[in-house]
Amino acid sequence: IGDLIVPNSNYVAFEAWMAPLLEQLYNHTTETIQHRKVHRSSLSLFRGDHGVEDMVFYDPSDKNCLPGLSRPNIVVGINGLLTSVALKNKTLVSSMFDVEDHTSGSGSSSSSSSEIEISFVSRHSITPSEMISRMGERINDTTSVLYWANANNIPIFCPALTDGSVGDMMFFHSYKKPGLELDINRDLRILNEIAMTANNTGMIILGGGVVKHHICNANLMRNGADYAVFVNTACDYDGSDAGAKPDEAISWGKIKLTANPVKVFGDASFIFPLLVAQTFAKYHQDLQDAACTQEQQHVAGGH
Repeated sequence: IGDLIVPNSNYVAFEAWMAPLLEQLYNHTTETIQHRKVHRSSLSLFRGDHGVEDMVFYDPSDKNCLPGLSRPNIVVGINGLLTSVALKNKTLVSSMFDVEDHTSGSGSSSSSSSEIEISFVSRHSITPSEMISRMGERINDTTSVLYWANANNIPIFCPALTDGSVGDMMFFHSYKKPGLELDINRDLRILNEIAMTANNTGMIILGGGVVKHHICNANLMRNGADYAVFVNTACDYDGSDAGAKPDEAISWGKIKLTANPVKVFGDASFIFPLLVAQTFAKYHQDLQDAACTQEQQHVAGGH
């Protein structure tokens, strides 16, 4: 993805460019803390692993997930919940419970202690494709693939977004402000549904690995792609996904039996421009020529 933005001649400059974007995304995905009161009688709903997973606690000191409860409520039957949270977070300090004390002088709880105030933080997750779209929106460079993809509302899916320079930036940012979350499952559903709802699908896959497998697998959900072109230098004996021929994808149902797939053994940086020149570019030029001829005939007919 870093190379798709612009060729990176300076890694430090790229880091400086990414840092404000990550800050912006973090602020976008984190909402205001909510304070809710939970009745003591309903605490059984929150006990156990399932409840702890559903409840998101907030610790303003270091963003660990911790509950804020008044002292009496530690005594009135929620030790199981607190123990579960402590085991999950590994940091549970008594100072976190230093909130308004509803206990009377004799040590008995007043009626108000039937309610427990818990602090929640609500977070939104973003998908890798949304993050990439933000990059395209932010960059002001017409030589960037991301610039034009964003301008034309074309999603770019990258399930391995963290594997590379962008991942490095996210790693560094996680120490400054932990909590930025990427939802790859939502992107997976979007991509698969694009394939499932399309009348016809075609795959042009340059290289292999995650890219090849991810696109082919999306077409598995629709009983195979109608068209497929693979361009890479890998062979079967490599044992890699890139080395697998179209026959392998057909056996999985990723390419239809009625399709006529092609694999080109070669350097994609050399082969792909030739393919575009004789297909998409030629078709586009033919359309322009036809439109120009039609306009000339219309003008001539008018005279």
